[in-house]
Amino acid sequence: MSSYFVLLDETYEPLIKKALRPLYCVDNAIEQLKVELKQHKGRTKPIFESNGWHYAVICRDNLYFVIIMQMNSRISPLSVLHYLNEVYQLCRGFVGKRLDKILVRDNFHLISELIDESSDYGVVQVSNYNIIHDFIKVEVIKGDEQTEIPTNARDKVQLEDQDETFKNSHILRTMTSAVSWRPKGINYAKNEFFLDVVEKMEFVMDLDEEVVRTNVVNGAITCRSFLSGMPQLSIGLNKVMQKNVHFMKRLKFHQCVDLDKLIKDDQPVVKFIPPDGEFELCNYKLSRPLHDEPIIKLQSFDISKKLRKNPDNQDKVLLKATITTHFKAQDSAKDLAIKIPINPIIRKWNIDLENCPMFKCDVGDVFFNLTDGSILWKIHHLKGGHGEKQYDLNCMFDLWDQKIHEAEEEKLRNSMDPPPLRTGPKLEKIWKEYHGVNPDESTEISDGDNDGMIGDSSTLVRMSFEVPYYAVSGLKVEYLKIEEPQLNYQSFPWVRYKTLNDNDYAYQVSI
Repeated sequence: MSSYFVLLDETYEPLIKKALRPLYCVDNAIEQLKVELKQHKGRTKPIFESNGWHYAVICRDNLYFVIIMQMNSRISPLSVLHYLNEVYQLCRGFVGKRLDKILVRDNFHLISELIDESSDYGVVQVSNYNIIHDFIKVEVIKGDEQTEIPTNARDKVQLEDQDETFKNSHILRTMTSAVSWRPKGINYAKNEFFLDVVEKMEFVMDLDEEVVRTNVVNGAITCRSFLSGMPQLSIGLNKVMQKNVHFMKRLKFHQCVDLDKLIKDDQPVVKFIPPDGEFELCNYKLSRPLHDEPIIKLQSFDISKKLRKNPDNQDKVLLKATITTHFKAQDSAKDLAIKIPINPIIRKWNIDLENCPMFKCDVGDVFFNLTDGSILWKIHHLKGGHGEKQYDLNCMFDLWDQKIHEAEEEKLRNSMDPPPLRTGPKLEKIWKEYHGVNPDESTEISDGDNDGMIGDSSTLVRMSFEVPYYAVSGLKVEYLKIEEPQLNYQSFPWVRYKTLNDNDYAYQVSI
């Protein structure tokens, strides 16, 4: 059982301290916690032990949610971490999209009330927002820039009586009923159910070695329910109906799903009574075969030196990147952004930024972000395919030549004409302002030193994209059936698919 709840700010100072059960020397326990956080710069283990106390820590919005437990507490540490995350979600649901220490201080009584209502003597009771918001009578103080998270259940539960006694008994009946996640008496003028299959692709590849490090799909089925009464839903998923063991083992369902029927039925169907509002029906993590092509593939990435033909001109550095698509031809990727690091190229090749680089691409637009040290290739829409069509990006930079610059300066000194007017941004000054080094003062770095000095993150070509109406895993909703025997109303189900990039979708290249 949990003993003490602490909420700390980014400087590890307590904002809220709440006793759940008696705990000896609690001040010493908090001081020891602060020492651990400072020693590890806030990156401590989520579960650790120190001087006779157990700690469970999560960091959300630069705030630290902590539970302190005694050594003899008979409780799963993972369940404590789950409860801390539920407390964070409750606070965010009441206060706004993002928490900060000012909002926490302003809503001290609200958060204390949430702790009281969600646990009893250190034991978790109820953490469902759709139910617990009926308990809370404390006024919520929101920041000026905070926007409230939509709460579809709010103001839509039609109670038979507004008397306070009836409200409390209604809450009690909901908590103790078999369907604790959905209160009774919900009514909508139009009954709709929205289902989204959202898959995020995680892909990391060493392009030079042609080795795929990661090829994973993180998927989730999220729902928004605006249905009256107590509806019974049946969803047929192709991989579930085919009894795909690899897929079934990786599914994690919401508590509303009837797992017994799902396992025992000859034709397995996901049956459940949905919570009101937004919820996650299930999530899964699938490993793709390493030889499977990614949705957006960096086919080639090459940097070469082009020697001058005229002695009065400068040598050039050419950068060429080629991409291909690997998904259904009738679909399109939108908002594709490819970020190529440019800092290593400028340092290694001694680029002359007094001359503006030149860019050319087959599709989309190219942006030279010198402050961020990158080239951004943005494509609003890109048709699908299976590698039959390639799209190129070409960049050309001038190399610094000391003799040519000295000759130009000598020519200006001896000329009676004023120096030519220079228009456009002075890239070498921007580089010096943000990176502290003149490009012409950089020394050429050998390939062996480059990796150690710059690091792997400086050679990652990152991609972000969205492919609507497409699920990369092949998951498909075969049918969606809504039944409400008592009300027998007409309902409108909606199904949508979407594939996105995950945080790690990148190619390791040599620059």
